[in-house]
Amino acid sequence: MRSTIIKVHPDDNVLVALADLKKGDVVTNGGESYTLLDDVKAKHKFVSEAIPESGDVIMYGVLVGKTQISLQKGNILTTSNVKHAANNFITGERKTSWNIPNVSEFENRSFQGYHRTDGNVGTSNYWLVIPLVFCENRNLKVLEEALTTPLGYSRGNAYHDQVSNLVELYNKGGNIDALLNGPLYVENTAPKQKRIFP
Repeated sequence: MRSTIIKVHPDDNVLVALADLKKGDVVTNGGESYTLLDDVKAKHKFVSEAIPESGDVIMYGVLVGKTQISLQKGNILTTSNVKHAANNFITGERKTSWNIPNVSEFENRSFQGYHRTDGNVGTSNYWLVIPLVFCENRNLKVLEEALTTPLGYSRGNAYHDQVSNLVELYNKGGNIDALLNGPLYVENTAPKQKRIFP
C-alpha cells in the first residue's frame, strides 16, 4: 500500500500529508501510528507529537516555527496555530588560505592564453548560468541587460532598429502599403563597443 504521509527529516516533529486525509484517519510512518484530529489536505502538515504552547516546530531538521497554542499529536499545522521562527544564523570561520599544488610537471608546458598588460597570462572566463526554476528566467534577463552594455558586450537589437525604421516611415506620412511593404532591414551602424575584458 502506498504511504499517505512522509517525514522529511528524522528530527522533524511534523509529518506531511501526501494525499487529502480526514479527521479520524489512522496513518502510519516508520512503524508509528497517528490518529488525525483534523482534516489535513495534501501537502499540509500535522504534528507527530504533542507540542506545548510556544514549543518548537521542526521541519527539514531545523526550527521553522513556534506553536501559538498547545497541539496534540495529530493536530494540523495552520497559520493560526503556528508562527514563523528560525534559529540564529551562524557563519563559520572563513578560510582563505590554501595549499599551493605541485605544478612541476607543467613547468615547461604552455597554453594559448590571454596576455595581460601587467605581463601575466590568463584564460577566458565564461559564465554559464542555469536557472533551476522558471521564475528565475526574468532575473537572468535583468542580469544580462545590466551587464552586457556596461561591459561592452551588447550586440544591439535588430528588432528595435526595425521598429524605429517603421516609426520613422509612419512619421513621414507613409501609408499602410508603404508600412507593410517597406524594407525592414536596418544596417547596424552603431560603433563597436570597447569591451572592458577583451
